Amino acid sequence: MKVDISVVIPSYNRVSLLKETLKSVEKAISSLSAEIILVDDGSDTPIEDQLREFAHLPIIFLRQVNSGLTASRYNGLLKATGDYVLFLDSDDQIAADKLTVQIAEMKIQDADISHSDILECKYTADGGVVPTKTSTVPHAFDPPSFFLKVQPAPHGPVFKTEYLLKYLTKPFIPLTRQYDSIGEIWFYYNLCVYPAKIIKIDQPLTIAIHHTDERLTDHWERMGLCALILQLLFAKHYPPDAQYTKEAKKEVAHCAFKTFRGLPYNVNRQFQNLFLDAWKRLGKNTITELNGGKYFTILAKLLGPVYAAKILKRFLTKDYETIRTISAVELQEKLDKITLEFK
Repeated sequence: MKVDISVVIPSYNRVSLLKETLKSVEKAISSLSAEIILVDDGSDTPIEDQLREFAHLPIIFLRQVNSGLTASRYNGLLKATGDYVLFLDSDDQIAADKLTVQIAEMKIQDADISHSDILECKYTADGGVVPTKTSTVPHAFDPPSFFLKVQPAPHGPVFKTEYLLKYLTKPFIPLTRQYDSIGEIWFYYNLCVYPAKIIKIDQPLTIAIHHTDERLTDHWERMGLCALILQLLFAKHYPPDAQYTKEAKKEVAHCAFKTFRGLPYNVNRQFQNLFLDAWKRLGKNTITELNGGKYFTILAKLLGPVYAAKILKRFLTKDYETIRTISAVELQEKLDKITLEFK
């Protein structure tokens, strides 16, 4: 039987924060028909055995061999029967009225996607949650701008299920666990070339809670490598005739160059050059399209964008050794593998 909303939550060996996530979802689905698809990604102890106190919730446990975050989200989507889908990580929370507000407005406007502003919060010493600020998320009306410029938090958008399945049943960028540090971006890159009606709710219905547990995003180099692979795969596999391919190519190219500019000047040169390679494969951007600011624009007109970026790196980026999070050996091994794959 179909329900209003399917909430897909992957989890791997995380229970305490997951319980807070489920309490949040329980409040949000109180006036809706819903299913919670909890994808246990091969946890050492089955998640279902550790959540007996939530037996009253409409949870469907999907236990699988450890496959990574991206595959877990995708497998959860394929099991969804709801008219709409929300993806949550096992440390996310949402406002109690997020689902009712966003779904109601999506029905009124026949939208494929809705998203909202973010309420930033932190845990207190006694385990409570207190808000710290509201972050306003920009409006975006076309898919390349929404998925590539805004790049919303993974638990921000509510999607129409039929829209996701239409374009993700056969994704043009293959599904692997290489993207786990930024798993939602695999979804975004596969969707950014296709039409969608996108609406924004100007309320802080998405909650971001800052905690000290380990996150996949704790290692920025790994996130950068994930982004690099996705950009190179997009350049290799993008559908040439899709409605927004031309615009998406420009945005992905811009993402590649912007990441190159943001890398420390003394980080592994191969790392930097691979982002430039992605930028070139996607057709580069004009100096105006790069929107790099006053000084970058002046230097780029004189020296070209690459040399301008290299000069400014010296003044605007940190010493790599002060922000390194992985070993030089690990980084080099991953770069060599990417180079071999895309040579």
